[in-house]
Amino acid sequence: MINAGCYCRARGLLGWSETELAISAGLSLPTVKRYETGGAKVSEDAVAKMVSALEAAGVIFVEENGHSPGVRLRKGQPEGNSAMTLIEFLNAVSLYEKTELWSKGIHVPGQALPRFGFTLVGVDRTGFHLMLDDGKMLGSIQWREGGAHYDPPLQHGRSSGPVDPEHLNQWVSLAYVRSLSAP
Repeated sequence: MINAGCYCRARGLLGWSETELAISAGLSLPTVKRYETGGAKVSEDAVAKMVSALEAAGVIFVEENGHSPGVRLRKGQPEGNSAMTLIEFLNAVSLYEKTELWSKGIHVPGQALPRFGFTLVGVDRTGFHLMLDDGKMLGSIQWREGGAHYDPPLQHGRSSGPVDPEHLNQWVSLAYVRSLSAP
């Protein structure tokens, strides 16, 4: 019997966060967290989706055979492999848009309440433009060779990096600031 601790170890071998597992499995982040912490019951379907996502990324689950259950990576699979498929990239960015981007407010001088209106518009099936509700393009993010290419670049001039809320928030902030200084 595979236990929740094996799923945490499997994520660790891949270098995945709980968010990355949720995206890859097509589940909500709270579902993954509940399962890994042993909280409320999680459906067998959700567990099967997590297993499928982890196995597709190269994890092998070792059933209990007189010893504790465990996990390992397929031969030739580098630990901490952070390469993501195009589908994983698109799902991660779409999830970010729905869970974080839509709630971000822009504080406009002279207005008491923040203005909302960031959105992502798909481009060429491999990326997105960051737009304001007035149609102004602020930046873009595109999938390239298993990762994200950011414009504007992230801090320290890095134009590529992982797709996680921390990096996406940084990119949105940099893009908005750049738009304020553009003529």
